[in-house]
Amino acid sequence: MRVDPSEKAREHNQKVQEKLTLMTTEEQREQDAAMQKKQAIEERLTRAAEKRLDPSEKAREHNLKVQEKLTSMTTEELRE
Repeated sequence: MRVDPSEKAREHNQKVQEKLTLMTTEEQREQDAAMQKKQAIEERLTRAAEKRLDPSEKAREHNLKVQEKLTSMTTEELRE
């Protein structure tokens, strides 16, 4: 008994379509994983940038500490 060529073609096309869908799903998963990784890196960089002090603010704090030390020192300590 021979299989109808149109039926054979239909089965073949269905298998190809399933394979394409599977590939697309795999590619989508890979793309999603890469996007999540990228977002996680961006979030970490953003948090790190927020924690970092502005250089001018850091300098102001340092100058304030130095000024406090100078005012707390006695004149004798300054002469040395």
